[in-house]
Amino acid sequence: MLTPYKTTSLLHLQEGNYPSLVPFTIALLFIVCLFITRPLPGAQGPMEALPSNPAEPRAPHMMLSPKKLDLSLPASRLKRIVQEDQRTTENLLNVDAKKKTESEKNPDDDQRWSSFLPIWAEAAKKRGHELPLPCGISANYFYANRDIDVDSVDLVIRNVPLNLDRLATARVKSKEMNWAMRFDAWVLPFMSLYLVGGYTRQHSDVDFDINTLRGPSLPGLIPNQVGIDLDVDGVTYGGGVTLAVGSKTYFFVLDTNYTISDLEGDLGRRNTFDQQVDALLVSPRLGWRGKISNIQSNIWIGGTYWGISQTVDGQAQVPLLGRVDFEVDESPSDPFSYHLGTHIEFTKHLNFVCDIGSNFSDMFSVTPSLMFRF
Repeated sequence: MLTPYKTTSLLHLQEGNYPSLVPFTIALLFIVCLFITRPLPGAQGPMEALPSNPAEPRAPHMMLSPKKLDLSLPASRLKRIVQEDQRTTENLLNVDAKKKTESEKNPDDDQRWSSFLPIWAEAAKKRGHELPLPCGISANYFYANRDIDVDSVDLVIRNVPLNLDRLATARVKSKEMNWAMRFDAWVLPFMSLYLVGGYTRQHSDVDFDINTLRGPSLPGLIPNQVGIDLDVDGVTYGGGVTLAVGSKTYFFVLDTNYTISDLEGDLGRRNTFDQQVDALLVSPRLGWRGKISNIQSNIWIGGTYWGISQTVDGQAQVPLLGRVDFEVDESPSDPFSYHLGTHIEFTKHLNFVCDIGSNFSDMFSVTPSLMFRF
């Protein structure tokens, strides 16, 4: 059974007499507003704005559980707590920014003493050129055998100069080995300068034909043919320049170097001689650059002009003739050769280079090299 109040209220609702609910409605709305505006437990102030980009990481202080401040503490104590929290937040932000910078830093951008090399490197990189590390040290081995022409033979016997060009001809077969260290630096994106220095050994088989117009040799007289084995060794030093142009796939290289070899030999019986070899080598190469089994490689074909001049001079004590001074000028029989080579980059620091050359007649050479770049 309904009470009169409730009966009256229902009648009022049915009759559309709503003004009697106004006080009740206002009170209900007031209670709802108080509940909505009440701060959540543990909140210490207005909510901080979220990042505009959902993928953007939040600041460290946003990820930490907030401190619960006791509002009953003195104002000075509360201020000190807030300041300590701010300093902690700033330190965390600085550490996070430092880690992010270090993770995004490119190892190739590390400052080195050679960071200024090559000059105009940035311009070349903007054009899409991939540059090697600017400096390199390599250990080289060189082996070659070739025929040598004797251009002239001069003797001085008892202060009388003699030229044997018309009286004798000579054939020389030479074998040469060289161990050298090379230092190079890319001064410009297309130009490298280098220095070389090392040790050279050379063995020569010399066959002289003496007085070929005289006829057959006679017993006890000077024979028509004389064979001599000469061994010399000494230091080699010099330098050169390499010019390179090309794209990511093909390249053209022109290498020019000049070296001097100061060699000494022994003729026996305390007779020694000196040999100086001046060599100007010019080598054009045309090649391809790409990856083979994920290893950066370069393959080229080319040629070499061997501008070599050798001078052998010394003195010997000859029975009956006494002291004999001599000087022999030599040059390669064929100064041109054809070459095939490769440059394998195991890493940006460790490279291997090998070049093989021949003129398909009387000359063969091979030059392996192990290189460290930095």
